[in-house]
Amino acid sequence: MKQENMSRVEKKMNMMWNQPLTISEKSEDKIQRAYAQVLRQCEQKTKTRKVRSFPGHSLRRLAVASMAAVMLVGTGVGVAAAMGYFTKGVEQEKENLSYSFQVNYELQPVEVKAEPEYLPQGVEMGSDGKYYDSQKEGRGISILPINMLNLDTSEAQMNFRYVDQVEHTTIQDMEADVISSKDAEKYHRGNDILLFNPSQGYVIWLFGDYGLPVEELKKVAEGLKITTEENPALAYDSQEALAAKEALAAKEASGGFDEAYANFIANGIQAGDVTALGEERDCPYSGARFRIEEVQVFDSIYEVPGYTEGGLYDKEELASWINEDGTHKPYARVCYDREKGEILREETVNAKFMAVNIHVSHYGETEQEDVALDAQLVSMKKPGSDGAYHFPDTFYDAVPSENYDLQMDNYCFYLSTPQYLEGDTRLHSFFYRAMNPGEELSYTIIFAVDEDVLADENNELLLRLNASAGEEYLCRLEK
Repeated sequence: MKQENMSRVEKKMNMMWNQPLTISEKSEDKIQRAYAQVLRQCEQKTKTRKVRSFPGHSLRRLAVASMAAVMLVGTGVGVAAAMGYFTKGVEQEKENLSYSFQVNYELQPVEVKAEPEYLPQGVEMGSDGKYYDSQKEGRGISILPINMLNLDTSEAQMNFRYVDQVEHTTIQDMEADVISSKDAEKYHRGNDILLFNPSQGYVIWLFGDYGLPVEELKKVAEGLKITTEENPALAYDSQEALAAKEALAAKEASGGFDEAYANFIANGIQAGDVTALGEERDCPYSGARFRIEEVQVFDSIYEVPGYTEGGLYDKEELASWINEDGTHKPYARVCYDREKGEILREETVNAKFMAVNIHVSHYGETEQEDVALDAQLVSMKKPGSDGAYHFPDTFYDAVPSENYDLQMDNYCFYLSTPQYLEGDTRLHSFFYRAMNPGEELSYTIIFAVDEDVLADENNELLLRLNASAGEEYLCRLEK
């Protein structure tokens, strides 16, 4: 299958909030915890409340749930009356906000759908609850209906950071929280609205991207058409399945890192596994052999030997960030704590241009249509007593509002020998090339690199070849 190079637009779209919900089912031990919570609530009350029925739920099922709770609690107060389908907990500390839920597992889950009857101008219907403005970046909307089967695993994702304010209000006769983000436009952070309906058994989560005013997102929430439907086939899961799904939800909430990647972060990369400058490295996935021949750093891109505009993936992007003499303009970046992901500081920095000369040969027996020629820079701590490279405690990224993509994911932005130059093929495959058996090629790629990164004596720059298809085939560079 042809491996495609993701375009800049696609990479930006992928930065939008787009995590699928993971369905979870609960076991007996959680039922007992729910009852325990009801008991604590009921012990504080002296009056018996009536069980109410709600559209979409049978009186018989609510009555059964009520009788079960009466037998367990002995107070005459039914589970449904005490908590409905769920109760929620909210914890807020400074700019951090999180939610937790206790579910009443005696009530049968329902299917819930939410469709917008109002969309802001320019926003069009997408798929899977996603809506976007194809003409203006940052005006996307996600609408996520959450029922009792996925509420507990969804709560792992309901951790909001950099919260500016929370408006507790009512929308469509439901309790609602409108969550506004701090410095939303500057850092491209979106806003969220949560609608809570414990009586009918669902939560609706709306996310509006940074370019969509929160008042517009409110209008979408106010105009939602929400429907519920009974489905006797919906059932809570076993304890084993629950544990697996909760682990998956936690992994998604933390960025999708699996155990192997966590071990890689902890153990680093052994120095002996890194190819030295001038040595060859096989990339079996591509049937190609690479050799990093030379690394040079230039103040001006015009100083790079053989430089031509035809090798630029995005001419407009480069033009926005170079002076007339070809030197790099200063830009604003953010320094993040790698472990916590928190912002440590913001600073303005200068950058230089790193040109890497590479030789590639195709040793396979058949033509390869898509040999990847690009690469990614990886900054690592120099090997210590364990003989391994480790990631630094911090990492950098441009302030989002700078719209600076020359260093996007630390990939190169220039290729001296592009083959695919037209239309969609250029957009997706600019850094790829067809090669015949025995064919060899020497080429140059160019990176923008911050001056202080180049001058850092505690770290080294390694090169990850895209042709390795995700394998850790790294080459050591001499800055």
